[in-house]
Amino acid sequence: MRSRSGPLGPLREASDLPVKIRKDTWQHLENPRRLAKIYNFDDKNQQRYFVSELMKAVNIQDHAIKIVIDSFDVQFETYTDGINDVTQVDLDIARRCDEIFQDALYILEPM
Repeated sequence: MRSRSGPLGPLREASDLPVKIRKDTWQHLENPRRLAKIYNFDDKNQQRYFVSELMKAVNIQDHAIKIVIDSFDVQFETYTDGINDVTQVDLDIARRCDEIFQDALYILEPM
């Protein structure tokens, strides 16, 4: 572990720091064309918040989605059935998912 000094004292590069960098990107899948992403959570409370807020957001949009919960992962897919393709509504929902995910990372106490 290396350390260096910063304005708040020594800075350390260690794997046990609470900050985790997540590299999540949306995938474009075929048959039907749809957007998909897997969100990974370190905490079940964060995951519950994410799924709850996501369901609220989708109900406002009145749009069909697919959610699969597997341990600490949440797999999400969206497309517009009827045309079996991605529309602006799907792009808006995807953007909202990412916002809710960022909010969920701040959940520290039991819901």
